Amino acid sequence: MHGTLVGVLAFATSPGQNNLRDIELAGVAVGDLASRCDLVLVSFHGGAEGSGAQHVQAGTETFVGEDRGDVRGFAHAVVDAGADLVVGHGPHVLRGMEVYRERLIAYSLGNF
Repeated sequence: MHGTLVGVLAFATSPGQNNLRDIELAGVAVGDLASRCDLVLVSFHGGAEGSGAQHVQAGTETFVGEDRGDVRGFAHAVVDAGADLVVGHGPHVLRGMEVYRERLIAYSLGNF
C-alpha cells in the first residue's frame, strides 16, 4: 500500500448520528479506526451556541434546553483513543483551540 490512509469520523447530538454525548462509545469507534489508519480526523457538531458561547466551558453545555454534550471531555477522550486532529463546528462562532497530548483540538471553526 502506498500513501497515507486517513480515517474520518463525525459526531453530533442529533438522532441517527454518531452520538457526541456517548463518550465511551466514541472512544471505541475512534480506537477501532485508529488501529486501521495512519491518521484519524474527528469532526463534531456540538456545544453551546451564540456569542455567549465563545469560551469552551468544562462539563456539559446546553443550547435552548438541549444537551449539546461535554465537548472538552469528548475531544480529550477521542484524542486518548487515537484521533490526530479534532475539529468542531456548528456553534456559529469561533471557539478556542487547544493542544492536548500533542494533538490539535479546534472547538469550533464557526460555520466553516
